[in-house]
Amino acid sequence: MGKRLALIALTAASPLALASFVLDAGFWPGLFAAVAAVFPVALMAVGAAGRDGRLGRAALPIAALLLMLQLVMVGLFAYRGGVADGPWWGGLPAAAAVQLYGLFLLPLVVSSLGYAWAFERHGLRQEDLDELRRRFPESLDVDAESR
Repeated sequence: MGKRLALIALTAASPLALASFVLDAGFWPGLFAAVAAVFPVALMAVGAAGRDGRLGRAALPIAALLLMLQLVMVGLFAYRGGVADGPWWGGLPAAAAVQLYGLFLLPLVVSSLGYAWAFERHGLRQEDLDELRRRFPESLDVDAESR
């Protein structure tokens, strides 16, 4: 998902999430769940896009995060209504475990590892520092500020 596609997803997700949150009938809760998973991933894609608007190596972890969040939403719907009756995982009812692990812990791990994997592309390069020194020589002179 490039920057343009992520911006389109954000533009479409906002009114769809609002409509599906307000209208509580039929397929609207499922639509809200799908859109709720797309929105934060699209925000991450906008932030991770390079100057050329492409994601590069960050596309794989972002796509994995989107797929994982969509599967978590399916899991939440599968355990809806039977919280106490269903199986227990790690000391929690299955619905609570899916929510806790799938919406908080797993995305944290996936996004952190994905950022670490694609960090070199998104960090400051020597060319960027040279460009800053060329444009703003007086503000980057550390010795002049310490005097």
